[in-house]
Amino acid sequence: MRRNPAEDAGNIWSRLATLPQVRLQQSERFVILPENRFAYSVLEQLSTAQEGPTQPLVFIRGPAGCGKSLLLQSTLRGLLRPPGNSKCASIYILASSLMTLGDAWAPVEDASDEGLPSLFLCEDLQALQGHRSTQQLLVALIDALRLANIRCVITSTQSPTQLHSFLPKLLNRLRGGVSATIRSPGPSSRARLLEHFAQAEQLPLNQAVIELLSSRLAVSPRELKAAFRQFETAARVRRSPLSPEFATRFLDGEFPTVKISLTSIGRAVAKHFGVTIKLLRSPSRSQSLVVPRQVGMLLARELTDCSLQQIAEYFGRKNHSTVVHSCDKLAEMSAGQPELRRQIAQLLTELRQSDMGPQ
Repeated sequence: MRRNPAEDAGNIWSRLATLPQVRLQQSERFVILPENRFAYSVLEQLSTAQEGPTQPLVFIRGPAGCGKSLLLQSTLRGLLRPPGNSKCASIYILASSLMTLGDAWAPVEDASDEGLPSLFLCEDLQALQGHRSTQQLLVALIDALRLANIRCVITSTQSPTQLHSFLPKLLNRLRGGVSATIRSPGPSSRARLLEHFAQAEQLPLNQAVIELLSSRLAVSPRELKAAFRQFETAARVRRSPLSPEFATRFLDGEFPTVKISLTSIGRAVAKHFGVTIKLLRSPSRSQSLVVPRQVGMLLARELTDCSLQQIAEYFGRKNHSTVVHSCDKLAEMSAGQPELRRQIAQLLTELRQSDMGPQ
């Protein structure tokens, strides 16, 4: 008997809804640049399109730190609603979390289209390299969602031609959709980003400083933001104005920095909360370790260039989706706990000051 697409999608949906969901970032605004304009346009059209039989798969490719997640959340915010019984709910996951589903996609008897999502969003496809059974699951999922006319967006740091050890039929599904690439920002776009960062922090930054920084810091938006924070901190610690002269000295390496490592974060967190590093990094799920470990993951995500997988492994976890989930839980918890917010801020300040090295 031929399968009902709604049954297939409904069954997969019920299992996807149990996975850790990526949460929305609240404050940061996405900056439209020439390098991301086409991707922005594609997702804007997808977000406003009426439901119908021609909803394409959208594949967004861009290097790490280029702003893929922020772009998705800015354009699709109106569709991103937590799983539930509503037809307008959505699923927003990291690709690696699919590995926990096994062969759980087989249809069930009582599925209907009443509980299907309006959007399926899956980030970091490259994490599935070599995991053929999970790739097969994703192929089945894409087909079921397409037949059920459900929007589907997948992101990756690599293009289909660069995704080695992937099933050809999965790559064919990606090529058959709408593909958009986010490129690394050029000098003029980096200047716009620096203006945006300065305005967000309400810091005076004249055009000469912006031109200096943007011309010499040929990095991703995420790395540029980190460098801007480092520059601002260096000036504040030394009570210097954000002048072209200071910018030149900063770029010339006159103020050597000590790169913050996962080890230094682990030590700081362990000392602050009175636990050992061995326990902090252990598989133990003791309640006394939950908050310190979550704080450590948040600090690592904020202060280092380490991947989510590297952070997860340092703190004794296998899946990088754990880091996202932990940071989200900590954000929820700290919203109602001023003392916890103070502790996080204190650790951030201490680690950033140590990052400045000798003065």
